[in-house]
Amino acid sequence: MAAAAVRAAEELAEREMAGRDASHDAAHALRVRDLALSLAAELGLSSSPDRLLIVEIAALLHDIEVELEQGQREEIVAIIKGMGFKNEVSKKSVVEPTLEFAIVQDADRLDAIGAIGKYCLTEVSLSALLKQSFLQQLGCSKCCTGYAKSFPCTILFFPLLPLDSDGINLSSIARCFTYGGSKKNTLHDPKILPRDNLSKEKYMSKDEKQTSINHFHEKLFKLKDMMKTEAGKKRAEKRHKFMEDFVAEFYEEWSGRA
Repeated sequence: MAAAAVRAAEELAEREMAGRDASHDAAHALRVRDLALSLAAELGLSSSPDRLLIVEIAALLHDIEVELEQGQREEIVAIIKGMGFKNEVSKKSVVEPTLEFAIVQDADRLDAIGAIGKYCLTEVSLSALLKQSFLQQLGCSKCCTGYAKSFPCTILFFPLLPLDSDGINLSSIARCFTYGGSKKNTLHDPKILPRDNLSKEKYMSKDEKQTSINHFHEKLFKLKDMMKTEAGKKRAEKRHKFMEDFVAEFYEEWSGRA
């Protein structure tokens, strides 16, 4: 029964998220599921199959609305509805925190700030990401044939990013710029400053022009200190440092100092 429920959730995520940009596609849901199960194991839930099932299905379906059977439905739906960044910005909890909730929320936030390696070259489709999203933001119509045969000729900083044993550490950065490209946001504009003390309404507003780089300051840099579990906090430290290094290098190159 559990295996069938998980497979049904996987198929639903793949079907409902097909065609979305790479920041919120089915590959993101699968990564969050894998992260959530890994955190759950680290936090001692491996011996509780019922609780693991809650974690796995909630992680798979956290970015879509879904009708579920009675029983575990209420807890899964509560996790999905309560885990958004906008809810925490408003300082109004919409769900009673449980360990399962904390695990799934931490997993989603780790993928937002994370460096995942091989996923960036396969499931996230890095080539398509660079050709579509970055070119939209930079107005570049040509790609050079150098590194990975997919880097826009004007993106000089990408070959400088460090590698790990699996590949390129680009997941959170890739997702940020993918989303920005899909919304036709400017890559960076020094005249547009990051917004401080965002309310839920201001965070959700579509009226103010924003940049992809500002998203690091307005949301991504804050997630490390919003982790709920010790396992999530530990993993967030490394991912946060990677983003800081990237943004620092970005500003150096933007200003011509590097």
